[in-house]
Amino acid sequence: MNAHRSQLLRAILVSVDDSGPQQLMQLTGLDGQTIGEAVRSQPFGLSSVPLIGAEALMLALGGGHDRMHALGVEHPQHRPTGTPPGGMVIYDAYGDAVSVVQANLRVVHSAKITLQAPEIELIGNVTLGGAVGSGVPASKQGTIDTGNNADILNLATKVKVV
Repeated sequence: MNAHRSQLLRAILVSVDDSGPQQLMQLTGLDGQTIGEAVRSQPFGLSSVPLIGAEALMLALGGGHDRMHALGVEHPQHRPTGTPPGGMVIYDAYGDAVSVVQANLRVVHSAKITLQAPEIELIGNVTLGGAVGSGVPASKQGTIDTGNNADILNLATKVKVV
């Protein structure tokens, strides 16, 4: 039993090297042990660099402390709380977040959100600058465009402007 106990330990993040094919971390074990060049295993499709001071669970592969892997590295002061079962949040240390909870996708950023693609397609009702259901259509039959022509085709009746 003691052999298994020595394969897992908690540690605090000291530094991160994100320059190579695997993220390498230096950590300090709770008993003061220095752990250098531990590999951080991350899920496919998501890469992050935790803040210094984050907590990690360390796995010593084969019991050897020279083959440490950092698992589940998170910083308790920045982790969002209150996410309901089945929901998920991608977040950073600056208050920015993308959450998928039940039927809602929410993107939060303090300064700017950029969508960049050759084509962006929005299907459904879109409201600009206010609550859903408020505002008037951005373009409906008879709306005068910038060329002083009345709109009669390709109307944007599902895009509401407040």
